Amino acid sequence: MHDEDSLQGLTSLEVEFRRRAFWITYLGDKSAAILNNRPITIHKYSFTSGITIGYPTGIEDETILTPGGALPDAESTQKSFITGLNANIRLWQSASDLLLEMRLLDSQKNGDLLPCQPPTAEESHRLDHLYVLFATSLDDLPSFLQYDQLMSNANKDNHRPSRLTKLHIIQAANVYVSLHCLKMVITQKFEEFNYYPPAPNEMLLLRKTDIARDLLRVIRDAPFLALQINGEPCVSLPFLLLSLSNDKFR
Repeated sequence: MHDEDSLQGLTSLEVEFRRRAFWITYLGDKSAAILNNRPITIHKYSFTSGITIGYPTGIEDETILTPGGALPDAESTQKSFITGLNANIRLWQSASDLLLEMRLLDSQKNGDLLPCQPPTAEESHRLDHLYVLFATSLDDLPSFLQYDQLMSNANKDNHRPSRLTKLHIIQAANVYVSLHCLKMVITQKFEEFNYYPPAPNEMLLLRKTDIARDLLRVIRDAPFLALQINGEPCVSLPFLLLSLSNDKFR
């Protein structure tokens, strides 16, 4: 399912289903690996040809009528339903690339039976490059998924947001909760890797506090609908990460 060529001859509906099945499985693998410290089992290096399958395209962006349902907004034909999922894929891809590189470097150092040393200049350059890719992976988000639109969308239409606005709110909450959770994990991994230059302990605490503040702000600003649809991990996982971070400074 990782190979785009395997989709040749299939209907557009089957192609979409297979793409989504692969990428949802991919995200589940990354979530288990990054957040629960499990092995990464699905990665571009896992396959000879790499991962070539395309992102989902959002076939349900076409106008769909359901029995007893109201006519959809004219806006509902816009390509917006799947944008948040694809943004999450890019986000988790870039995070896994960075953390996998750190695991590889760490395994090499452990093999030398030496105490954990700060990364060399070359290693730092590679990690810097991968972190920039992670930090900028959401730079091209459309305006309706930008964070500054989250509250305005939530309060749109006198607290009765349209179908399309609800989709935007749900996707934005998912994307930004994922972003800040991954930032916290990466920050802690960098600390364990001796990536940061020597500095007072309070500086690292401040860095983590800033990430925690941003994460809690997303959860506070997102309407209950967005948290409800995204499920328990959207709330329970952030508080678990914040608790773990807090324990390190007790």
